[in-house]
Amino acid sequence: MIPEAVNNIVILVRDEIKKENSGFIIPDSGKVKPHAGTVISVGGLVQDKKIKKDKKVLFHPTVGWDIEWENVVYTFVDGDKIIASV
Repeated sequence: MIPEAVNNIVILVRDEIKKENSGFIIPDSGKVKPHAGTVISVGGLVQDKKIKKDKKVLFHPTVGWDIEWENVVYTFVDGDKIIASV
């Protein structure tokens, strides 16, 4: 289980490897960071009550930081940086 980060939201972002029509695979350094995912955990100090576990959220691709734990990459985003909950 992932511990709650006090003012952060833990998001699981599924990023699929995509091939171009030409068959080329773009390396990670050339990709744009994904900006949507599923909420795994919500910190206790997050003000927005619409953000709940298992909801899909959108966030700006330049905010947050990634942490790998047990071979899964999680994105931590400040609670006030979420653009929308869908």
